Amino acid sequence: MGAVRGVLLDESVLLSDDGSGNPRLKPGAEVLLRRLRYSNLRVGFCHHEDLSAVKAIFLQNTARIYSFSCVSLDAPDAKYSFNQLLLDWGIARDNCFYVTSKRHDAFTHEIQNQGWLTVCVGVDSGSVMNKEFLFINKLEELLITVCSLSKKALVFKFEDFKEICVPLPAILQSLPVATDDQFSVGRLQADIQSLDVDLVKSAANWLKTELDLTIFGFDVVIQEDTGDHVIVDLNYLPSFKEVPDTDAIPAFWTAIKSAHEARKTN
Repeated sequence: MGAVRGVLLDESVLLSDDGSGNPRLKPGAEVLLRRLRYSNLRVGFCHHEDLSAVKAIFLQNTARIYSFSCVSLDAPDAKYSFNQLLLDWGIARDNCFYVTSKRHDAFTHEIQNQGWLTVCVGVDSGSVMNKEFLFINKLEELLITVCSLSKKALVFKFEDFKEICVPLPAILQSLPVATDDQFSVGRLQADIQSLDVDLVKSAANWLKTELDLTIFGFDVVIQEDTGDHVIVDLNYLPSFKEVPDTDAIPAFWTAIKSAHEARKTN
């Protein structure tokens, strides 16, 4: 699959109700929609024939606010809806995400025929895991997933940014390169001293809570002039090759025990 250019959001990942039957956006959906609005992605909403009229109207109005498409996936018209959407978007069919939190078996075959990748949010994967399905825990992970599948570009000079063409959203990562004379113990010690350990620990705890991660790692890039810390390259179950066994093994065991205790409590 190439860079993602279109995202079709099923009503199941967007809508909930206020307890009185009135529709509203799910937590996190509004922030995601704002970001998608200013990306270069083609974005649409879709709903199925069993959606109530009130929710369907709410979904259509929300799509209008963000200047997104909104289509109905009634069984007889599903293929037409997909084809018309691709014509309106003007993009290839194999560069699209269909994002849902429900299993619509009647549409699975049609989606696969279109070459779309189905992203399942908070759905138990069971025994289904192949190139047509991708599973994420939370809707907030969608943009990271889009970025991870986009093509990477290497830029060596500032002037090269003028001609670069990448789909948005995108992550720009700057990597410092050390020359031989810069590789010294003194330089390494200075880099360690510039690291705000408490800030990194707070960031790790926040990522653990927000993304529901247990054993993960990330790189931190520090801006030389300002001292700003930027997290890059977050990995779940990363390599521990640079961590001494005396630190890695106890930490790994503690994480496993904590996860086990948490499951027993829940």
